[in-house]
Amino acid sequence: MNTMENTITKLLSNNYREFEFDDSSSLDYKNCDKFFQKRVRTLEGITQYFINAYIYDFSKYNTLVGEIRISFEMVFYDNHNRSIRITLSLEDFDSIQDFEEYVKYLFIRNNFVNDIHND
Repeated sequence: MNTMENTITKLLSNNYREFEFDDSSSLDYKNCDKFFQKRVRTLEGITQYFINAYIYDFSKYNTLVGEIRISFEMVFYDNHNRSIRITLSLEDFDSIQDFEEYVKYLFIRNNFVNDIHND
């Protein structure tokens, strides 16, 4: 079984950073139990995109079948400055590394451009 601590350790060891919620936080973040984010950069340090990780702890609803779920969200940009939002579940991949390789493939294959909004 995947515990919250195990999940957090996996994210931290893959360079995700945890964000604390406050009163000004978006409702999207408040609906999850934990929120992490990773900035993906080029070798030159330019931001390509961010990966948002939303952790949901379903064990608080059913003590017999407690599950931790992670939903990842990325916002990519095309060369017309249009944003494309993609959400994927970690359950569809073998590991965080496998997931990140797939996201990198999406970025390259679809000719997305670097995120000029967050440098």
